Amino acid sequence: MGLGQARTPRSSGCLIVFEGVSGSGKTEGINRLKRELDARGVTVSVAEWNANRFLRRLVRLLDRCHLMNPIIYSTLQWIGFRLSYETVIKPRLKRGEIVIADRYIYSGQARDTVNGAPSWIGRPWHMHTARPDTVFFCDTLPAVCYHRIVHRGKALYHPSRRYREQTDARKELAYLESMRDCYLKLFAEAEKDEKQRIVLLTDSAAVEVLGEVWEAVVRRTGRGAAYEMAPTADRSTPTNPTERS
Repeated sequence: MGLGQARTPRSSGCLIVFEGVSGSGKTEGINRLKRELDARGVTVSVAEWNANRFLRRLVRLLDRCHLMNPIIYSTLQWIGFRLSYETVIKPRLKRGEIVIADRYIYSGQARDTVNGAPSWIGRPWHMHTARPDTVFFCDTLPAVCYHRIVHRGKALYHPSRRYREQTDARKELAYLESMRDCYLKLFAEAEKDEKQRIVLLTDSAAVEVLGEVWEAVVRRTGRGAAYEMAPTADRSTPTNPTERS
């Protein structure tokens, strides 16, 4: 299972990626990070994975009509990613902005593997994409993620017949565990690239995450200020960005 990511050179901007299984705390980490960077006067954009409303409605329609399968789902998710990349991520990086991606190509690759879709589907869609400056992998235990998803009352969607056809009430937990395993394999391979920065988030305090991001911002944009918590940031008890989904 290879990354297959083109190492496209980039002269400006900073791309920060948050990855993790559903319920791992990505959104909370992103929100805290954006608030802190906003407080420092840094222009920040957040790019959500598959945010295209038309494609989301199409997925729901095909699923209701029992026409969805891993290949169609994979194709639609990669189209959605490329649309987001070309209309949000790429142009804003060119303008020298900081872009935080709520999932990136790693999510697509992990989902394809677990859902049973061939890897060649996504390859042309994620070729020539920018290498992230830093990838934060929210490695929350799948059991914790599963509990959060159940508590939210929002169903976990995927087209994997292997898991959907199981009768075990905790089949979604098994799916999350498989997704985590795929992520770990992907990032173990990515770490072989000395230029790729992967940060595993388990018990790290939010302030440490923000410091890591600020270092990446300084490297990419040339900002010379050392990192300090902005006075307007929430400075109550430091929390783990993986506490909430």
